[in-house]
Amino acid sequence: MSEPGELSVPRSRFSLRFRVIVTTLFVALVPQLLVFAWSQVERRAPGRLWGATRDAMVEATPLLSGRSIDEARAPLEQLAKRRRVWVRVVDVWGQPLVDAYHDDPSEPLERVERFFLGSEQGATLLDADATHGPLMTRDWTAEAIRTGTYIDCDFGAPLLFCESFRVVNVPEATNGHVLLVVAQSSSRGVAAVYDLRHRLLRLALVTVPLAVVIAWFTASRVVRPIEELKRQALERTSEARPHAVTATRDEAHDLAAALNALFAEIAARQRDHESFVADLVHELKSPVASLRAAAEALSGSTDERTARLSRSVDASARRLTEIIARFLELSRAEAGFPDEEREDVDVSAIAQATIAEAQADPRYEGISFSTAGDPRARVNGVEARLSAMVRELVDNGASFVTAGGEVRVAVEVDEAHVRLSVSDTGPGIPQDGLERVFERYYTTRGHARGTGLGLPLVRAAAEAHGGRAWAESREEPSGATFFVELPRAAGSAPS
Repeated sequence: MSEPGELSVPRSRFSLRFRVIVTTLFVALVPQLLVFAWSQVERRAPGRLWGATRDAMVEATPLLSGRSIDEARAPLEQLAKRRRVWVRVVDVWGQPLVDAYHDDPSEPLERVERFFLGSEQGATLLDADATHGPLMTRDWTAEAIRTGTYIDCDFGAPLLFCESFRVVNVPEATNGHVLLVVAQSSSRGVAAVYDLRHRLLRLALVTVPLAVVIAWFTASRVVRPIEELKRQALERTSEARPHAVTATRDEAHDLAAALNALFAEIAARQRDHESFVADLVHELKSPVASLRAAAEALSGSTDERTARLSRSVDASARRLTEIIARFLELSRAEAGFPDEEREDVDVSAIAQATIAEAQADPRYEGISFSTAGDPRARVNGVEARLSAMVRELVDNGASFVTAGGEVRVAVEVDEAHVRLSVSDTGPGIPQDGLERVFERYYTTRGHARGTGLGLPLVRAAAEAHGGRAWAESREEPSGATFFVELPRAAGSAPS
């Protein structure tokens, strides 16, 4: 939560530095993430191949069972073509009776895997089968003959394949039965994917810490110029005429140029505003002076009606003079008091002098004034403007206090700031009016007693000196407190 009077700027949930680091780490982990995701796809390939081989065996068994070899040859050939499998029928001596080879290991994702993994190309089921020796001498063949059915799979590189063995009764065969073998292959690089995943995981032990270092370094290089521009821009907020910000020759330099263009445009508009106000005040001074001269000339009349008119004109002219003076003062304060000499000013001394003046003012008869200050409360500023600011706060508090009430001024210091507070025992301020009291022309005293320019002048003067102003209200005891916080002058920090 921002302090009262502080500019609140919405911030992104994640900083630019954090986003740069996360992006760099993500890029570093992309290979591992892709291979891991691909392995989750590949892990289903062996199961699908095993199931397809089993289904082909289930479909081939009734085509051969109880038939002659000649009758079964054509249906088995069609099945091999449709299922893209290798169907063999051998007798007990291992002699082939049916050999329908239509296996095709290629799949749509094979070329993608071959491009990224460099997997071998051209291996066939015939090559894989030849590496296991004669069919009838294999261990799983003997297991199939003993149990009646057996499925064996090899999921190593360069080819995945499954073979399903089943003993089928055929009347014309030796011993009345034959061995039906259905085999199917796939060129999917399951083994290569898993091997690559393990290698990348081991490699990540080096790449991830390295990526963290690179990400932090990159984020710092990216963010540092922006943070420097931010610091310079915030420093310029307390300057009456912000001077140019600087940056290195990169994108930050373009941002600095845009900020400088903005500062120049603001300065130009500010000068136009000051010229307009100065011209307006100058033009108003002459007719006001004429009104006062006319009122003074009429004041000597013996006619009672003319005398009343003279007093009314004189009072209105004086009030108009006061409004013009305050309006001009507010304009200068909002402009930052340009071209006015600044020096180290003792705020406690200003507070004491202001209280002394208020105690001698007949308007505030019956009101108690007190002050407590710190002799180290020094700020760098325009003394006359700071005095006017404190006077406005004291006059504002006293105007709401009746006889027997009190106005207290306190000046406190810390390591970096001087804080001035003016408290009164008046009726206080509604919560919805704590900010509005600093708006131009807002007043609760009526136009006859207030112009609505005093408190805006206080805030403008505080901001022109690099500080801030805000108000708080109390219910028990009643009253309001106005605060002004200003930067301490260099070299005045507490010992």
